[in-house]
Amino acid sequence: MLNILYWKVIGLFVLGHTFTWFQLNAQFMSDWWKDKPVLAVVAFGIPAGLLFMTGWNIAAQESGEVWMPRFLGFCASWVPFPLLTWALLGETPFTWRTITCFLLACCIMVIQLWR
Repeated sequence: MLNILYWKVIGLFVLGHTFTWFQLNAQFMSDWWKDKPVLAVVAFGIPAGLLFMTGWNIAAQESGEVWMPRFLGFCASWVPFPLLTWALLGETPFTWRTITCFLLACCIMVIQLWR
């Protein structure tokens, strides 16, 4: 059974990737953000960094290694990125390449959490 702490870590990583998505893509959603890269880094990057650091610390302490949070963080990015890119930028995640990468990311996550 998956440790409840790992669910918390996955949630922190998903939220961190959500902030990162807005940091990088707000410029494509609104002209207001186009000439404000420093503001985007401060407004979205600092909370993202804190979320990643918290999740990383919890996962590394629980697993006793840093590889597991590395792969878990990578795989967690596959939750918000396709949804936000599709909903807010109109780019479809339903291509054979994207679906294959998503399935591979799911396999990586299962392997990392398998105990």
